[in-house]
Amino acid sequence: MAIRALVSAFLTRSAHAQDERTLNPGGLLGCRCLNPVEIGAILNVTENTVLFRNPTGGVASVNKAYGSYCDTWDEKSPYDSACAKKDAPPYCSNRWCYVDMCNCNQPDMANISNFNVNDNHYLKLGFSVRTCSEMTLTDSSDEYLKKRCSPKSSQECMEDAACKYVSSSCSPATAAERLRGFGCIGTAGCPCINPSELNCVASESGTVTFNGAPTMACLVPSNFAAACSAWDSTPGMQFYGNCSSSSPAEWCSTAWCYVDRCNCDEPDSAPSSYFKVDDALRLGFSYKTCDVNDAGTTSSSYLRDQCNDAGTKGNVSCLQSPLCELSYSSNPNITNCTARTLQSVQEENSRQCTGSSSAHQGCTNTPPKPDPCREPETSAAFALLLGQDAAGFLIAAAILAALA
Repeated sequence: MAIRALVSAFLTRSAHAQDERTLNPGGLLGCRCLNPVEIGAILNVTENTVLFRNPTGGVASVNKAYGSYCDTWDEKSPYDSACAKKDAPPYCSNRWCYVDMCNCNQPDMANISNFNVNDNHYLKLGFSVRTCSEMTLTDSSDEYLKKRCSPKSSQECMEDAACKYVSSSCSPATAAERLRGFGCIGTAGCPCINPSELNCVASESGTVTFNGAPTMACLVPSNFAAACSAWDSTPGMQFYGNCSSSSPAEWCSTAWCYVDRCNCDEPDSAPSSYFKVDDALRLGFSYKTCDVNDAGTTSSSYLRDQCNDAGTKGNVSCLQSPLCELSYSSNPNITNCTARTLQSVQEENSRQCTGSSSAHQGCTNTPPKPDPCREPETSAAFALLLGQDAAGFLIAAAILAALA
């Protein structure tokens, strides 16, 4: 019965995964769709509707789910009156969704002003068509941006963060320049970095592998944590299960990014162990660089939660974490795994960076290869069955038929 239940569950999951690959409702791995109402980033929400900002075409409000997954939103009456006409513009048939521009690797993302956004929220609201329809678009990112930018006037070019006006012409901006234009790169004294682009972390086919595959996260997009976003709340990430609970921790909805600890003047630059990194880079993360008003309280709460979790796994797990230390109570036989103070973290940063050159311009060695990617709690006996390929699906179906 256990085998039958496992195989049946796999068939259900595999069929669901195939539907998702076909319909792509949630966007691509490096540019997930999001619901700005659900994450508390939008103002003027009443019950099941949200008011449009500067409404056009007679549409003043839409359902709260508007733009939260890939769909032809513009032709869904009454969202856009022009799309209800017989000779509707071509854009009406585009599938698109809302995205966080700091957490999207698609070149067509652009800011959008449909809603009044909460200025105190991390979200840089934008939208993308390519994340919903990439399989139907044959041009590369560079080709797409050239087509997008080259016809623009100087004024139009300067208003589009995906483009830059150089030598009397409008040309594509680099990925780093686009993120800077969207306000995603942190403070000047502690800029966000992409360890994959710096050749400090091994990447393959646009993904990098978590070291040791903690929890259910394993492969993540190579733009992971390269800009200011609430990465822990992104579907598929390490702590998404915790952060999608009814009472998530404060840090779940707070923006952070990767930083070079030897090129960061923020007090909360703590070491990160998610990836196997070239020794030239002191990889860390910072919340404060993404929110100058954060006095380090978010980092402190994150460190505390992580060390509490490490402590449940024993003293060895605690000592292996660069974020934690063992503390002793009045009873010498009892130890606790507690977060290191931010002062202690800063002192360790200074010690490690003394005499070491910053790697924020790139690594010159070959990045160390990560451990093989493996889903946790998956036994070797069912590794084939749990593979997301057609062969695994057919084998599982055959086994289930034999058991019937």
